[in-house]
Amino acid sequence: VNSLSAETLIANYFSASMLGAYCRERIGKSDKGGAATLAERIAREWAKPSFAPLPAPADSKKRKEPQPPVEDAAAKRVAALAEVAAKRAKQAAQKQASSPTAPAAEPKEKEVVGQREEEE
Repeated sequence: VNSLSAETLIANYFSASMLGAYCRERIGKSDKGGAATLAERIAREWAKPSFAPLPAPADSKKRKEPQPPVEDAAAKRVAALAEVAAKRAKQAAQKQASSPTAPAAEPKEKEVVGQREEEE
């Protein structure tokens, strides 16, 4: 990067139409030519001691207010899974508490097998 000139950087990173608009509107120069020509024109104006950059808007801040830390996706996933597990445990406890203790029903397989034996 140190060996690149300002003209080269400008010409490589901006389109000729954008450079032409900047030359015409900001520095009052011709907007004709290719990206390299326009970049050279801009760099020459920037090098002059009389060049003054546009002032920053009054309402802009260089540093923004500190943002709250962003939660990690894995931490969110773990918290959501824990919440789901707690809800399921609560539902299972409520289900057990609401149902009377009845004798366990026999599996349906035995009933089906028994019916087949009776039919034969």
